[in-house]
Amino acid sequence: MIKKIYVLSAITIILVFIASSAYCTDWLYFIESGAGDKHYIDLDSLKRSPESIVSVKRKIESRDSSNLEYVISEFEMDCENIKIRKMSEKAYGPDGFTTSAMSKGKWQAVNPESIDESLYELACSLKKKRKQQ
Repeated sequence: MIKKIYVLSAITIILVFIASSAYCTDWLYFIESGAGDKHYIDLDSLKRSPESIVSVKRKIESRDSSNLEYVISEFEMDCENIKIRKMSEKAYGPDGFTTSAMSKGKWQAVNPESIDESLYELACSLKKKRKQQ
């Protein structure tokens, strides 16, 4: 009985550690939408390929939704050809559970003066800076 309690306690501690480390990301606020939603990028997720492609995760914190807490999306950007594509997206409710998800989209031109353009410019400029270091 005592051995079973120790095993359950150890499993609980491990699960709590894993769950808490999943939220240890380096989110950088970069823009607020007209609706008041706040947009962040995860600096730890910023990766570049040998070519002009950079990938990054974006988090949107919803301001005016009772059933949506935030959305996490992963994007790839072609810094040379000014294109962007969404690789994945998950929406989370206030309880922390996924409310919807989508997978890989197609390459699209970055729309001028859009939040995607802000994301593109930031990620591609950070890619250049990290490449120089």
